[in-house]
Amino acid sequence: MKDLPGKHKYIAMVPQWDLLDLLARAAEQEPGFHLRMNTEATELIWSGGEVTGVSYRTADGSTGDIRADLTVACDGRGSVLRAAAGLASRSWPTPMDVWWFRLPRNEIDPAGAVPVVTPHRAAVLLDRGDY
Repeated sequence: MKDLPGKHKYIAMVPQWDLLDLLARAAEQEPGFHLRMNTEATELIWSGGEVTGVSYRTADGSTGDIRADLTVACDGRGSVLRAAAGLASRSWPTPMDVWWFRLPRNEIDPAGAVPVVTPHRAAVLLDRGDY
């Protein structure tokens, strides 16, 4: 890890839902923050050659616009918003994908982090208390 830039020489791997919950809880402290669940960003809003927000559609089919000084697209590998902005995606030469999923926890399950490694596969069980 000595080749990592910056002061803190470690990488933290966290399930996406835990990270999003953490960010949402922190953002709730901001007066202009509004969380929209089950809402899909459908296109970018442009003004004077700059992105100034997004149009959206909710699960029930309602639509609307959100205007913002900063717009961050986090809509995954097949990002509609990245394509709309004309940004190229990057490929990384990593030999794996990471899948996060929750499983119910049983009393006999081991505590802490438990790695399971074979020559062609790897898995890590992370004790999250109730899952």
